[in-house]
Amino acid sequence: MTDPARTFREEDLDFTFDATWTIARQWDTESVFLTLRDWVPGSHGVDFVGVRAGKPNLFFIEVKDYRTSEDRGSTRDKVENSGERLAELVGAKVRDTVAGLIGAARAARDPDWKQARLALSVEKGNVWVVLWIEHAGLAGPVKVRRQRESIGTGVLQESIRRRTRWLHARALVCSRDGECLPGLTVKSIAQAERVPGRRR
Repeated sequence: MTDPARTFREEDLDFTFDATWTIARQWDTESVFLTLRDWVPGSHGVDFVGVRAGKPNLFFIEVKDYRTSEDRGSTRDKVENSGERLAELVGAKVRDTVAGLIGAARAARDPDWKQARLALSVEKGNVWVVLWIEHAGLAGPVKVRRQRESIGTGVLQESIRRRTRWLHARALVCSRDGECLPGLTVKSIAQAERVPGRRR
């Protein structure tokens, strides 16, 4: 088991995984992912791979923090049409992450990846694809608010579930407004602590 509590920064959010998570890794910074990306240009990955004790349950978590970019064209393109483009992006990242995870487990250099691979093969219904999405407040521009409102959580979850049906995965859409993953705390970081980084 890794450390009892692990905190990772993703965009302008701090994610803290408690001891109920036997694995919590920031996948898109791991050497196995970076090697895959170098060898197969165009490969992508989710932000976190985690395993919770019990069944066990395997989680692929993708983070989108749109609080400062919701009025940009690139963000609008992703969230229009009930978030279909966003669901496609999440599905593609999960696909590439599963490929990388299997490769990492075969190399067997890190026991976490072998454990995650075992969780992947346990049974149907224990794999979860989570989109953690943060939107701007209700004071945003009217057009942006309407686009955001058009993305109903249920519609987006179903769209992600369809794109990961091959994995027999369940889908969740979460945010700090309604945190939905036990053992995970997400906090917004202070403006002064922010550093320039990628926004995908």
